[in-house]
Formats: sequence, C-alpha cells, structure tokens
Amino acid sequence: MRLLVPDGYEVDGYVVMVVVGAAVGAVGGALDERSRG
Repeated sequence: MRLLVPDGYEVDGYVVMVVVGAAVGAVGGALDERSRG
C-alpha cells in the first residue's frame, strides 16, 4: 500500500485504505443482500 502514498503520508494512506475498505465492504454487503433477494 506504501506505493500509493508519497513519503510522510503513511498514516493518511492507512486511513484512506481503511475508509475505502469500509466503503467496499458496505457496497459489497448491500449488493449481496440484494442478489440474495
């Protein structure tokens, strides 16, 4: 993940990774619920 953030922004990159992961999980869960009917 370090390649995606410039030097000195490791923490920001980590926060972004967590936020993106949470968003993807929420979207994936919603789609999963919908596909299951």
